[in-house]
Amino acid sequence: MRFDKLYKQYDYLKKLRSVLYYQGVVTHEILGDLTQILKSRIANEKRKNRILNVFVEMVQNVSHYSLEKEGGYGVGLILVKEKDHILKLSTANFLSPETASSL
Repeated sequence: MRFDKLYKQYDYLKKLRSVLYYQGVVTHEILGDLTQILKSRIANEKRKNRILNVFVEMVQNVSHYSLEKEGGYGVGLILVKEKDHILKLSTANFLSPETASSL
């Protein structure tokens, strides 16, 4: 039964053209690992640093500002998709009302 759920998620992410997907606690080590994975999957050398800088900033925001915490680090979702040679970076996490109102 568990394999079926895993396969459905794999199939869904494949259809999304997912380059990178992570859901969970975002520690410094996780950020470093995800950055290395993404770095290895970016073909365009001219844009690699710019993409990685934006990615790191977005993931750090999840780690610092997520309402849900585990071991002092934020919990969230990170998704990088590719369509027509364009990468789309997305993150999601819950915010406190105070943090949300300042945005």
